Amino acid sequence: MRVVAVTRNLSRSGSGIALLRLLRALRSRHPVELIPPEGGGELSPDFAAADIPLQERAVLRPGDLVLVNSIIGADVLLDLTPGIHSLLWVHEPLGGLDYIRDGVVSPEALKRAGRVVFPTRWQAERVYAPLLGDNWSVVPMGLPLPETVPEPPADGPVRVFFSGMLVPRKGIDLLLEAVRRVPGTELVVAGTDAVAPDFAAALRHTAAEPGLAGRVIFTGPLDEAGIWRELARSHLFAFPSRDDLVTLSVLEAMALARCVLVTDYGPVRESLIHGENVLMSPVNDVEAFAANLALAASDAALRRRLGEAARSVVAGGRHDFTRFVDAMDAELHRAAGR
Repeated sequence: MRVVAVTRNLSRSGSGIALLRLLRALRSRHPVELIPPEGGGELSPDFAAADIPLQERAVLRPGDLVLVNSIIGADVLLDLTPGIHSLLWVHEPLGGLDYIRDGVVSPEALKRAGRVVFPTRWQAERVYAPLLGDNWSVVPMGLPLPETVPEPPADGPVRVFFSGMLVPRKGIDLLLEAVRRVPGTELVVAGTDAVAPDFAAALRHTAAEPGLAGRVIFTGPLDEAGIWRELARSHLFAFPSRDDLVTLSVLEAMALARCVLVTDYGPVRESLIHGENVLMSPVNDVEAFAANLALAASDAALRRRLGEAARSVVAGGRHDFTRFVDAMDAELHRAAGR
């Protein structure tokens, strides 16, 4: 079965990186190709380096399977001819409904797909349920583990890391305020500011204010090696999102046994437990997030305990990479009627 992946986004963000990792793993099981967005994107060289052919268009043959990566490209499913199988992989949280409300994507596309796969049950049962038939499944995201788990720095300030797009829903504004309230911490922010440049400019302005000046570093977007490097240099990973999934950035920090601070947005409780493998606070509650940050910053033993428990969720647990690839491959076969 030839798998032809279609994506409208090859920025260095979660959905594109997830697709890259999945297709790399599937190459030993199926012929795979990628139809990228016009003009390509930041991840195009990574797909090429993985020997995944990039095609401007593909001549589809009966028995092929089209894997649409994220809801924003789902309308291609409306034009498939009989005999072409399909799977829609939905990465978007609540914000994905905006594409449907605004007419960017037809709701019919979700019912037309052979299979619809969600990384979280919350998406299927709480967000997209009115748009679905009985053709959906949940496959939690998986992550390949790094070969080594370096120890956090032994001295210096407590280093907090964030990676993700610099957009309002990610909550970086709240994170800056939390860091301001916890002396002895410094923050490294990795991610593109191209999506919401005015918001990103406001973040940089805030970071230059008294109480934060000299304590915040913006790196811009980082490749995989850069993310692992910054995580290795950090003591904590902070993700105060307002609307998201159990993202790759959170899983990467967990895989490296770093203490993770999150808010209780959407599906997070499907995988994470406050006090057991993360520290969790209510969405938009800067005082509670800052209190968790202060607690973790002051207690190295707590950070180690939570980090080790978090890694077990990825290593052989709910977000194990082999389990994820096997489950996605099974969904491809279900979509093809095999």
